[in-house]
Amino acid sequence: MASVKRIVSLIPLFALLLAGCATGPTDIGEANREFMIALPRIVVEIDADGNPSISGISPQLLALANMDPSMFALPKDLVDAMMAGDIQHIEILHKNDGLFLFVNAKPLPHIAWTSQSMNTLGNTIELFGVLPTDQARVVKLILPRVQNVGLNIAVKFPLKSGAAEIPLRDATAKTQLPPPSAASDVIARTRFILRFNQAGVGSIAGVSTRDLEALFGSIGFDFRSLELGPDTIAALQSQNVQHITLRITLDGIIVYVNGEALPNIVWSEEYLKNTADLANAFLTDPALANVREVVSTIVPNIRRVDSELVIQFPVTQGQQAIPLPGN
Repeated sequence: MASVKRIVSLIPLFALLLAGCATGPTDIGEANREFMIALPRIVVEIDADGNPSISGISPQLLALANMDPSMFALPKDLVDAMMAGDIQHIEILHKNDGLFLFVNAKPLPHIAWTSQSMNTLGNTIELFGVLPTDQARVVKLILPRVQNVGLNIAVKFPLKSGAAEIPLRDATAKTQLPPPSAASDVIARTRFILRFNQAGVGSIAGVSTRDLEALFGSIGFDFRSLELGPDTIAALQSQNVQHITLRITLDGIIVYVNGEALPNIVWSEEYLKNTADLANAFLTDPALANVREVVSTIVPNIRRVDSELVIQFPVTQGQQAIPLPGN
């Protein structure tokens, strides 16, 4: 009964919150669905002491709804660090095609998904036994519905002394994928296929962990810790897990299970440069000037190393071999 009263007490508070939002519902694509939640952007303003105010709803007002105001406060040290780095606002946008992140209205790498990749994620959770069977079944049902939720939260921090205010991103603007990168941007390529045998011993290009143990074991390297063991291989075979592929490309990171893509990370030169700038905003000590230069150089260029790692497991007798992605 107490929990019901608490929920009822929050209804007027929730109505006030939505009334204070100036934008329309977050875009989630097709609206004709059995289940859909599309909320306007919610702006949370943090004061210099870390206390939040949500569309004019202060912690004191939250206390009237029997909610502890302290649970919403941020550490003052964090707020001071944000101000020192001129981080004026962070925005999280959740919609039908991904989870997007913006800092000072600049886009960072984000997670993208489709209905198919969400289904694959649910199947993968079930295959690998990440959760108990009943919970995995429920998660598998819920994941595709995640695309039907539109949520946009912007957290604003106090302005650094003398800083010009940076406006929030236009909440009505459509999010778009960055243009595909040119193949000429690649500076290096790597490919490794790690094959495990029935005993769970892995090898690359015919050199196994046992071979490496014989070569380097005397100087303290324990390569046997990299082996999976026959029980793990048998468990993977029982679920017909044949291979896992990790690809790092100019446009992001993709993981495949049995050739089916999971939700992927999307990046571009611009997104990674923004990430480097964000990291450097916290490296303000003059003694870290060299570190800042390294970050500015390396982070945007991670994408230029086209890499692939394939982990293959033995195919159970009687099962048809599943082609690798792209083959």
